[in-house]
Amino acid sequence: MISKNEFLKQKAVEILKDRVENRIISLGEIAPNVKVKTFSNETVSLFDLLKNNHLILSFMRGSW
Repeated sequence: MISKNEFLKQKAVEILKDRVENRIISLGEIAPNVKVKTFSNETVSLFDLLKNNHLILSFMRGSW
């Protein structure tokens, strides 16, 4: 059994390893085919959106 402090240190390391900066794709890489919600609350996949059109993704912070 590990101590509470050791557990917290391990959790902190896990969180830091999973930071969004470590998952950003580079310029020119193909984005994963994720499903997103549109402003009209439809769920669509990125690849479906790209079939006939160009695509610009804009990310907005959910809460301040």
